[in-house]
Amino acid sequence: MEAKQVVQAWLAAFFAGGPDIAAMRALLTDDFTFQGPLMTAESAEEFIGELTAMEQPMSDLHAEIHHVIADGDTVAALYDFVTPMGKLPFAEWYWVRGDKISAIKLHYDPRPMLGD
Repeated sequence: MEAKQVVQAWLAAFFAGGPDIAAMRALLTDDFTFQGPLMTAESAEEFIGELTAMEQPMSDLHAEIHHVIADGDTVAALYDFVTPMGKLPFAEWYWVRGDKISAIKLHYDPRPMLGD
């Protein structure tokens, strides 16, 4: 599977009307890392644990994907994260190794989520 296809599979699993945790975990390397404004994780297990511990109902997650762009094993996804507060623009960078994601770096303005 090409890097872009791996990320498209990840996005489909994440925003499937409630994340498909098993499908998501299968797409992550064991040494996966995540960096975002409100969360970091140093392993796939830590990341999945953080997701499942979130207070917001995961079934409410929805996104409008605008672009998924690949340059070799590096992929960028630009999308609007749809929340009860409105649409928030997100940009994510993914690093793919083989058929799995080894790292994600997420960029967005978290202030609307924090009530600022």
